[in-house]
Amino acid sequence: MIKLRVIFASIFLVTFALAGCTANDATRYEVEAQALCNVFSPEFWSTVPSDMQPIEKQQLLSDRISQAVQSPEMKALVEKLPSLTPDERYPYYLTRTQELSGKPQTCPAIKDYFSF
Repeated sequence: MIKLRVIFASIFLVTFALAGCTANDATRYEVEAQALCNVFSPEFWSTVPSDMQPIEKQQLLSDRISQAVQSPEMKALVEKLPSLTPDERYPYYLTRTQELSGKPQTCPAIKDYFSF
């Protein structure tokens, strides 16, 4: 009887710990999705000097994405975007971020950026 209690207690603790990890992961993905959205926000880009060279803008964008996205799953999302057609990019972003975070994620700035 004691062994059975120990087994059930162990199963309960493992289940509880895994549920907590999943919730924390979902929150992390939601935070990263929002941070990624902010990288493309018009508010940020309006502060970039207009005489900045395209290569400098690309480096700034790359640096900002690296700061915003830390998890391997979100990095994989970002790395896949250029291989998709413009029409596929934003829907893929929406689908994948919702799968990761468990919540719909919208970002008009990413939609506008990847629509060309």
